[in-house]
Amino acid sequence: MNNMNISVAVERTYAKDKERVTDFFNVVVWRSTAKFIANYFEKSQMIALSGSLQVNKYKDRDGNPRQRTKVLVHQASFAGDKRNRTAPAVDVERDEPPEAEPYPDDPDLPF
Repeated sequence: MNNMNISVAVERTYAKDKERVTDFFNVVVWRSTAKFIANYFEKSQMIALSGSLQVNKYKDRDGNPRQRTKVLVHQASFAGDKRNRTAPAVDVERDEPPEAEPYPDDPDLPF
């Protein structure tokens, strides 16, 4: 899988007329990040994305100037409730699971 185009829904933090407004963003995901999303995410599952924005300017059939904004995803990870996760998080830059860091022995920790 080389790239994948998806739409991501983002609910606004405020309500308009007592209803939440949702925006849909065009997202382009590449290589191992695309494979990670395809293998471990389902529709409506929360996802955290980081990347950059790209604005493409063009003219429509009538010659009117238009623009389209895309999100170019560099990293993806699980977000939201842990019970809804289907697999451990993977560092998509390295294509391997991250190494766990041991907790130091601290008698003040509550567990």
